[in-house]
Formats: sequence, C-alpha cells, structure tokens
Amino acid sequence: MRRDGHELVLVASSKSSGTSLVYDVCLGGASGRVVGRIYRVPISPQDRPWFWALSAAASPESTQRGYERTREDAMAAFKRAWQGA
Repeated sequence: MRRDGHELVLVASSKSSGTSLVYDVCLGGASGRVVGRIYRVPISPQDRPWFWALSAAASPESTQRGYERTREDAMAAFKRAWQGA
C-alpha cells in the first residue's frame, strides 16, 4: 500500500524471540521509517491472535489498532487503516 508515494513493507523485528513473532511495518522499504507493528499475541481474542497497530507518530490524531485471524489479515487491516489515516 502506498501513501505519499511510499510502499509499506513487513520486516521481521529485532524484538522477535523464539516464542514471539513480531514484525515492524516500514514505510519505503526494509530500512524505512517504522510506522507500526504486527505481532502474535499469546493473550488475545480466541480466534484472532494477530495484533496490529499504527504507531502514534504515524497516526497522531487517533490510535488505530485491532486483532485479526492471520498475519495476512492483520497486514490488510493495517493497510486499510493506513490508507485512511
């Protein structure tokens, strides 16, 4: 998804560990600015373990976040929120 001519890219985060899957959402490529995060949450709604959130710097007027069934669904929801942010 693009906003201001830049693409959103999902990058494995340095915050990932053996038990936790964490991805940064970067603007403009893997070395771009981090504008959000997607990660698998151990304590989450039963059928939606993937949490996504735009960073406050990316969307200062409101916090945009949610839970989704899959990582792909979380990225799609992130992109929809990003497009509307």
